[in-house]
Parts: sequence; C-alpha cells; structure tokens
Amino acid sequence: MTYLFVIDHFGSGGAQRQMVLLACALAERGKTVEFFVYYPQHNFYLDLLTQYDIKVHFVEKKSRFSIKPILALVKLIKQNNYQAILSFLNTPNFYAEIAKLITFSNTPLFVSERSCYLDDKSPSLMTKCRENFHRIANKVVCNSHYQKTQIQKRYSWLQESVITIINGVDTDKFSPKNMKKKPKHLLVVARIDQGKNALNLAKALDLFKQKHNWAPEITWVGREDQTPASQQYIKHVRQYITEHDLDESWHWAGECSNVSELMSQYTALIHPSFYEGFPNAVCEALASGLPVLISNVNDN
Repeated sequence: MTYLFVIDHFGSGGAQRQMVLLACALAERGKTVEFFVYYPQHNFYLDLLTQYDIKVHFVEKKSRFSIKPILALVKLIKQNNYQAILSFLNTPNFYAEIAKLITFSNTPLFVSERSCYLDDKSPSLMTKCRENFHRIANKVVCNSHYQKTQIQKRYSWLQESVITIINGVDTDKFSPKNMKKKPKHLLVVARIDQGKNALNLAKALDLFKQKHNWAPEITWVGREDQTPASQQYIKHVRQYITEHDLDESWHWAGECSNVSELMSQYTALIHPSFYEGFPNAVCEALASGLPVLISNVNDN
C-alpha cells in the first residue's frame, strides 16, 4: 500500500521539512510513499528523498491560477490505490480536496493547517471559502493547540474532524553537542518575510547598541520569500540595518543544510515572529540544548 503526500515544493520551509521527515520515517519502516509537487525548481530536500528512493510526481504550475495540478492529482488518484493522502499548506490542501471530490474517492484525506490565525485579524473571505472545502477531508490536522481551538470556534461543523499533532524533531540529529559557542551571538532560523519580524529585531538591536555601546551579533539563516510584498519588506530591513550602522552585527546566511551543527555554536536562538504554528527551529534548538528567546504568541 502506498501513501501520497501533496505539497507545493521541496524548499527549505518548515512545512516541507515536516513532510519530508515524516516520509523518510515511513520509508524506514518499510512503507511506500510518493510525493506530488508543482514547483520543481525548489529542491532543497530533494536529495534526502532520493536517498530513501521516494518517488516524486512533478507537475509544474506556471501561473498562479492553474487547474493543471488538480487535473494531474485526479489522474493519479484514479490510477493508484492509495492507502491515504496527506496534504500540507493551503493551496495543496485545496487541490487535494477538489481532486478527491471530482474522483469520488474513498481514500482517506488528511489536510494539515500549518500556520495560525492572527489574534487581531479575522480570516478573509478567501480563507473562509477555502476552509469550507475541509468538509471533504477526513481529518484537519493542526500543528498547534491554538489553531485547533480557533478553527473549532469558527467552524462548528469541524468540531469532530480537527485534531492537533505537534511537529516532530529528529533527536538523533538535534541533540546537545560539546562545541565551542560563539559568545554574544544569536541565531535566527526562519524564512525572511513580514511575519518573521526581522525589522523589529533590527530596531531592538539598534536600541540595545545605543544603550550599551555594543551589540550582539545576529546570524539569520533562511530563504527570502519571493512575493513582491516580502521583497519590498526585505529591502526595507536591509536599508534600516545599513542606515543604523548595524551591518557588522547582522549576517544574512541564506539557506543552510547544517542547521543541527549551527545550533551548538550560538549563545541562543531568537525567534521574534508575529505569529506561529509550532516552530520547527524552536523545537530543534531546545532538543539541542540551546536557550530560546521567543515572542509571546499562540502556543509559544
């Protein structure tokens, strides 16, 4: 029997990491897993899947509004007797739900809500419409208790379908190591966008420097979000860092494959995001014995 995993791509995001971690764990236990993705150009985790001989169905999506992934999923579901389908993230969830509806498939579908609502903002009409398709899924899996509670408040008909399964962490890979730490160095592991709050972290660093006449060094590990809004935000952050003479204290490291080694080299992990589901980086830092400075939001 085979499991089908549906996600957008194999970039270095937290959802992708959880999906790949789960697939490899199943493969180690003799299960067969296949992936369906529609942005093949993002392949950060692809080599790991290759090591486990996990088959990947690539169907490239070339425009924002495209039915090509849905049609390809419909074909896959019709041709294969999958034991279960698991999808991560909003758009893959929607595609999987529509494909299940079109095929009248009895294959169990588990959709995963990987982020969370903002405390001070009601879900948009688009979000409400999308989440109504969760009626098609067998279970809606949240990775935070906060999000489960919020969904149950907003959608009474999901009371029995929504559950919480927190993120996993590979404790063989992430464990305390006796490596020399960089004094007064803070590590951030997160994609770079508005939600991860880099600008306010830069402002805090500037305030600290003004008050104490020195500043800790911050290394930010993660990919840049490529949406126009995020690119404008990142430009603003970079300008602020330069204008306030913080370039020597702030290092953009980009995507890194050796995060487990980095955890043992820094004084602490700092995670200043505005909202969170259940952050992988925090789980991995704690498993590595690294202190965490974290924003007071949601399950944090």
